[in-house]
Amino acid sequence: MITSICWNCFSWEAFAAFVTGILAISSAVYVGIRQLSIKEQELRLSLLRERRDLIAQFREISGKWWANAKLEDSDISELRKLVFDIELYFSGETYAKSYELLRNNLFQNMHRSNARMYFDDDMQDEAKASVRAGSEVRDSIVKELPILIELLVNQAKVGDKF
Repeated sequence: MITSICWNCFSWEAFAAFVTGILAISSAVYVGIRQLSIKEQELRLSLLRERRDLIAQFREISGKWWANAKLEDSDISELRKLVFDIELYFSGETYAKSYELLRNNLFQNMHRSNARMYFDDDMQDEAKASVRAGSEVRDSIVKELPILIELLVNQAKVGDKF
């Protein structure tokens, strides 16, 4: 049984209520989509700020070297932490590249502390060799820092993907 529409029962009040409901629902959906877009942009900006701060810390450590031609053990330790922080703020590929750049130098024993141990034991030749090795490690770290900073800056651009 097919029923037809009763056009005589049609009222403008019912039509106005129906259209108003449709417009209200459409507006709510539009506002919701815009809010999601705004939150996504806020997240991107927040990520960009965090990445910028991380890069600034790398530049600060690099600047210490160029200002004093010296990196303290605490700077090396801070640098290690920063390299691990890259994993949180950048892609896995960026982390792998940064880790590879500094792996042989940053993540090995501290030669300076070995030199102190040798000095305590009156082993002057071993101490000099350890200090020299520590200097070479620091020099190679400093040579890699600009490459790492450039990599991070290029990856810090926040596009459609994080």
